[in-house]
Amino acid sequence: MKSTPLLSASVLVLILSLNARAEVGPAPSPAPAMTPAASATATVNTADLAPRLSETESKLEIALSSYGLLQKEFDTLTENSGKAAAASLSEKDTLTAQLATAESRANAAQAEVTGAREALATLQRASAQYASDLATARALIRQLQGTNTIIVTENYQLKTRLAGGANSAVSPTPPAASPSEKSHLVVAGDSLARISQRYYGTAKRWQDIYSANPDKIGLDGVLRLGTQLRIP
Repeated sequence: MKSTPLLSASVLVLILSLNARAEVGPAPSPAPAMTPAASATATVNTADLAPRLSETESKLEIALSSYGLLQKEFDTLTENSGKAAAASLSEKDTLTAQLATAESRANAAQAEVTGAREALATLQRASAQYASDLATARALIRQLQGTNTIIVTENYQLKTRLAGGANSAVSPTPPAASPSEKSHLVVAGDSLARISQRYYGTAKRWQDIYSANPDKIGLDGVLRLGTQLRIP
């Protein structure tokens, strides 16, 4: 199929050719020998047609030149269009690759966010469990402290009653210190169980220390700093 510039030039050449033929007229058919007058007329007509033919050829040359310029311009446009199409295709491929990379990174980031949320949920559950265990331990400690206070109070009351019964029978005399008894000065961090562990090698004899010092130890078993305790 011919291109548009080529078709236009071909049509123009055809029109000019038809015009030239129309001006020149049909080819003369063989005729009888012309008379001198007819021969002179034919010579005049041929002389008139020469300029017209020259003009037609000039127009044809101009048309062909215009066709050449149009063809060259068309080729240039075709080449530029091909380059533009190739550049557009390359840019499309580049953008497609960049989009794929961005989607991959987005998916990886989404996976990291999901993992972080799961780790956070696990940590929150562990923290809640730890808080529950801590509250249970504190309640147990308070219960043990209350039980220990009750035991100490009951012991103290029992020792007081026993001491009161003994005092009613005999006159109060300070107990004589046996040669095996020792004394201990209460310092920070001391407790009856710790003192028992230090002097007896076991924490279970704290009641012996408490019984030997009822007037120096409070009802709750709390030791006062600087107190001198007897160690039986």
